[in-house]
Amino acid sequence: MQRKIKDIYLFILKKLFFNEFTLYKKLISTNFKEINHPTINCFNSDDLYLYIDIYNNYGYNDEIQKEFSKLIIEEEYNSTIDLKCIDSISNSKSKSAGYEFDTIYSFGKNIYIDKKCKWTIDECIEHISDEEPYDVYYYTWNNRYKWSNGDGSHHFAVANFLLTNENMNYNLNSKIRKRSIDISIAQKLLCTYYMFVVNSDHRYIFNEYSLIDTLKSYDIGNGNSMILIYKENIDYFLIEFLIKFNQNYIFYFNNYLIKKLKIHTANLDVRDFH
Repeated sequence: MQRKIKDIYLFILKKLFFNEFTLYKKLISTNFKEINHPTINCFNSDDLYLYIDIYNNYGYNDEIQKEFSKLIIEEEYNSTIDLKCIDSISNSKSKSAGYEFDTIYSFGKNIYIDKKCKWTIDECIEHISDEEPYDVYYYTWNNRYKWSNGDGSHHFAVANFLLTNENMNYNLNSKIRKRSIDISIAQKLLCTYYMFVVNSDHRYIFNEYSLIDTLKSYDIGNGNSMILIYKENIDYFLIEFLIKFNQNYIFYFNNYLIKKLKIHTANLDVRDFH
């Protein structure tokens, strides 16, 4: 009986300490690949969704996936919006060719000045008028607007450039899709999990060396994976180690989500979510 009890204790100690020591060693010795972080520029206003579109390889949704799927809520309304307020456009031949510009203004300047496309404001507006009402997304967590366009990116960018230089307004009749964060879902995720994003090539490290009942991992596309570690019954030193890792390789999603919540609403108290 004593030998059996001893074997049980050794098994527990091995699970609790040997696995974590091995994980530390593996993390230190691994030559990590960088995470593919989304870029905010004139062709993209949304970075959050690219981190939370989680899925698995088994063709079914579990409860965690369902929670993430409810994190972003959408409401739709008709309104006018000043053309200059739109921060990005979704489709462009320049985007497909690999060009990037920080702002639509810079994009328009490149077309008008560098490529010498000397269109007038009226010509630009006429060219994109078939898109009315304009399909516009508003992302509260970045305070940015995106025009989901089918065509006309170059004329739209030049219009932005010219209107900005002339300090003129031009209102577009639009269908606004306001996307925001469900605060209650965000609070639940932040209070339940330590969340990390890693390059998918290194997802196996966590699956192999962590206790299966305290960790789950999911693909999120773009070559990245989301690692979820339950806050209960976990070694806090391990979490501190992961949080202090270079964010280009192990990205602490909790802090990122808190930052987005602060932009989403200045009144939210997020002091207890770390």
